[in-house]
Amino acid sequence: MLTSRIAVCLCVLALPSCRESSPTAPFIQGPQRVTTQGLHGDWRGFLALYPEGEDWRGTVLSIDATRPAITGQILPRIGPPRAITGEIHGQGATIFIHGLPEMQCQGVSIVVEAIEYRNNQPFKLIGHLSGRCPDPLSHVLLMRAPS
Repeated sequence: MLTSRIAVCLCVLALPSCRESSPTAPFIQGPQRVTTQGLHGDWRGFLALYPEGEDWRGTVLSIDATRPAITGQILPRIGPPRAITGEIHGQGATIFIHGLPEMQCQGVSIVVEAIEYRNNQPFKLIGHLSGRCPDPLSHVLLMRAPS
């Protein structure tokens, strides 16, 4: 009886390590520096921009990145698509959003500080917004790659 209790106890103690090595558990790498390959593609998320009559929840950021240049477009949920340009520099990237109403928004950019990977695939952009639209922007940016 004592032997079976010890075996059960050892099995329970071993369970967390078994779960961590499970092939179904996602392998999440911490934030990594921004690269052309990591940045390239479509990203979805909320941008705290408030031009009149537009909705930036569920925004799609479509990036075409070729070192160091960035081009593409951003598609708000409600509102016209806007061109983006920017560049990768040092550890991050700066992406400017063009065509926002000048009376409401000035110098709006997305500053990407890192990319989080899951199972060796780009998963999340980490950074912040900069500029005014209509108030000063300092919101944290979290955009996810579509699954």
